[in-house]
Amino acid sequence: MTDRRVFAAWLALLSFAVPQAATAEEQPAGAELTLAAPHERDLGDYPGHPSHTFLERTAGFRFGPVAYAIAYKACIDKAHGGKVAPLEGYIGMPVPTACNWYHSGFLFVSLNGQELGTTPLSSMLVAQRGERAILDLVWRHEVANVRVRFVGLPGSDHLDCEIALEPKQEITSVAAGLRCYPSFFTSHYKRAGARRIQTPGALVEEGNKATLEAGANWWGLYYTREGWEHTEVPVRLRLRLGEYPLSYVCCTPAGEVPRTSTSVCS
Repeated sequence: MTDRRVFAAWLALLSFAVPQAATAEEQPAGAELTLAAPHERDLGDYPGHPSHTFLERTAGFRFGPVAYAIAYKACIDKAHGGKVAPLEGYIGMPVPTACNWYHSGFLFVSLNGQELGTTPLSSMLVAQRGERAILDLVWRHEVANVRVRFVGLPGSDHLDCEIALEPKQEITSVAAGLRCYPSFFTSHYKRAGARRIQTPGALVEEGNKATLEAGANWWGLYYTREGWEHTEVPVRLRLRLGEYPLSYVCCTPAGEVPRTSTSVCS
């Protein structure tokens, strides 16, 4: 993607899992990044996708005290007529933990109100490893070419994410949706949850959904008041903005994502 005219945002994604944190001796000297081959499987009797073909591809990062992984997931069956169909999401973070930034879909991008995830992924490539670990995912959406870039720096305690746009038509809105299950899958284990998102200007409580202007809400702490005996700890978000105003949709779901859900918030 050359001559990018829009730099939408940087997101600093922090998600820790104590058991998987590396000691100083185990940490890599540089920034390591591996990209697995695409894996296709039959969805069987998955609701709405009978015997459809599902694609998964995962990249693994090792650059600091915590390992990360980014996974692309979508139903790519020809039944969708040239589109693809995310199930629970299309950009997931299965490592360091399945909860926190959700393993099956934590990041959603929309342009002019149109969801990016129904557009087939154009490429998923390792752009750099060593001095930095850079993973690029590119979509050719009708509104703009979109590059979602994940960056890990040696010794860093977080994974950076850049959303960059190359417009094909006028862009009137850009939004990032973020799904998080802070610390623990409370509903799955029949526990009463008390999930919260704290930003400089808002407190979003469990079961609610908020669309926030990113400039005034440039950081967020996703946490829960229940389940602290478990090993996962809260996750944090930092935003740095570019040319276009960015809003982001955040939620503290009351329950876990149902199998048939394709929404940002359940």
